[in-house]
Amino acid sequence: MKILFLSLFIVSSIHATSIIGVDFNISAGSNTPTNWNGVVVPSGTNTFTNLINENGQSTSIGLRTNASPTNLSTTFTAAEVPTHTTALFPGIDDAWRQNSANFMTWTGLTAGASYELYIFTPFIGDADNEVTITGDTQTSFITSFTPGVNELDINGQDGLSANSLSSYAIIMNANASGEIDIQVGEFPDGVGFTAVSAVAIREVSAAVPEPSTYFAFILFGLLIFRSKKHR
Repeated sequence: MKILFLSLFIVSSIHATSIIGVDFNISAGSNTPTNWNGVVVPSGTNTFTNLINENGQSTSIGLRTNASPTNLSTTFTAAEVPTHTTALFPGIDDAWRQNSANFMTWTGLTAGASYELYIFTPFIGDADNEVTITGDTQTSFITSFTPGVNELDINGQDGLSANSLSSYAIIMNANASGEIDIQVGEFPDGVGFTAVSAVAIREVSAAVPEPSTYFAFILFGLLIFRSKKHR
């Protein structure tokens, strides 16, 4: 007895966990997107632990910063902030500005796991910035601003409310220590003013089979068993 069985292996789209966002503010009580972590300008090396995600849940992920920034209130508009399930404007409206490179490290990540990264950089009238991201590999981009125009970049691209935040994602795997480093430096000579308004991260899990796939495997097994039984 011959049995012809056609099984469609349907794989779901990549699933992602909830975003963890850190909004750099100029003072306590400044605007911050709902369930983002508002951080007031620190000095030196600081680690912000147990950051909450957009569902308001505490996580094991932290952000270590090494900077001595000054306050900066920006003037970009809602038209320059991407759409997102959580409104990002007017929450993201300040920045950390300093006359040197800005170093940040996401900590408490799963070693080797993939993460979406978002770096929000505003134009501050000084210079473009070069952003370098280092996990198990390294990538970089250069912000590109129009002189004299207040703008917001996300991962080196112009911020537009017509775009979704996820369309700006850069994917990077965490290193063996469960960390991803971010360096924001002035371009092209590595010195000068740099600015960061916010950063965000979201773990991306592997694609998984849809329930229909598991059903197909079970049905296939039953058909094979029945075929052998009637021989």
